Amino acid sequence: MWPGVLGIHITTVRIGALMSRAEMADLLLNQCARLGIRISWNTHIVDFDEDVSAGKGVAVGADGRRYEADVVVAADGLGSRSLRLTIGENVRAVSTGYVIYRGSVSTKDLENATVLKEYLQQNPRPEIRLSTGHNIHIVLTMYQRGVAFAITLPDNQRGTAMESWSSTVPVEQLLQSIPDGDKLDPLVLDLLNHLPERGVIEWKLCMRNPQAKWTSQGGHVVQVGDSAHSFIPTSGSGATMALEDSLSLAECLRLGGKNDIPSGAKVHELLRMQRVTLLQRLGIVVRSLLHSEDLESIKRAPKNMTQGKWLWSHRADAYATANYQKAKEHLEGKSTFENTNLPPGHVPEQWTLEGEVEREKQGRTVDLRANGDWSIN
Repeated sequence: MWPGVLGIHITTVRIGALMSRAEMADLLLNQCARLGIRISWNTHIVDFDEDVSAGKGVAVGADGRRYEADVVVAADGLGSRSLRLTIGENVRAVSTGYVIYRGSVSTKDLENATVLKEYLQQNPRPEIRLSTGHNIHIVLTMYQRGVAFAITLPDNQRGTAMESWSSTVPVEQLLQSIPDGDKLDPLVLDLLNHLPERGVIEWKLCMRNPQAKWTSQGGHVVQVGDSAHSFIPTSGSGATMALEDSLSLAECLRLGGKNDIPSGAKVHELLRMQRVTLLQRLGIVVRSLLHSEDLESIKRAPKNMTQGKWLWSHRADAYATANYQKAKEHLEGKSTFENTNLPPGHVPEQWTLEGEVEREKQGRTVDLRANGDWSIN
């Protein structure tokens, strides 16, 4: 807790292992190289297309080149150019009313950050710290190879999405935006004061409404990750859902086979849609609890952030294997189908981004955990 701000250091989570996004990307790149998968660098995709008669999906580069395949996976993020093929129009993401300031640095570059350096020497296990207060929360991630931070504050200039890792601000500007910023957790302050130049990235937290479709009409273009379902960090599972997408889609395409790619893509969509829609909403609900003016609401936040067994024990590939045929028959109108990758007893609910943001502004809360079994056992 820091003076002048209603806040409290909520919890320190015991982490078994921790990997940065950069390390994860490097791992995947090395796997592509090992398998002989060719990568075309510096290729900007500006559009997607589909030739149903030829059974091909198409990704169109800025230079006019057309990349054809039996199935094209659109993983181009929040402002995906594939929306025209899936929902019929290119919908712009809108601000959720907040902005995140984030950055990371290798411990090799923190030699002069004495507070952090000493703490890491005395505490070798990975650690995530969450501090929160009215209209602010801070996540500090520490492990032996690096330290990262994410500070979420109100965005006073709402607009359309800005997806750019080059949008940076000076540390001084960030600290001025935080009430009593000089009285933050000493570990956070030490990190901020030893960041490299342009080390604070400013990123508007934007989303789109849940989509009704992730696949093109012919099933040869399919969206995954933020292209299909945009998340904000307080969901705690955005990257996980993207990885689950990849496992599910790969297995569905394998089961459908080269001669039935459309079914593979559309079964994947059916198996994943309700699960990720619920978790998208969770991100907004958790943020409203973390940023509450009510100290009791903040104290309840750890319980509301607990990720139940239905979430963390799920194996998307095994789920696809077990449910592919039943889901396919449902799409063909031969049978009914209900997903079981949700909290047991959960009844799916409709929601809109506009409605959730308005509820958050008014300080009204909703208990998603009252719908189904969210226990960790």
